[in-house]
Amino acid sequence: MGANGLDDYWVPEHVKDYLRKLGFVLPLDDMEPWIRSWDDWMSARGEFYDYKDKDGMGRVYAVHRRRLVNISHHQH
Repeated sequence: MGANGLDDYWVPEHVKDYLRKLGFVLPLDDMEPWIRSWDDWMSARGEFYDYKDKDGMGRVYAVHRRRLVNISHHQH
């Protein structure tokens, strides 16, 4: 299982290697790194969303940003 806990949904590398040896072309090979990064971004995972900060007393605490919201999505 990977850092994001979602590797159960990805095809294991040994299976991909086996399919390649049988002559199959895997169309997502070039896109998989992008898909994984987009999945982390859309699921609010990664160092931008989970980080540590200090309060005024110097105490360190964990912070999780929930998401980025485009201002155009707000209704007035």
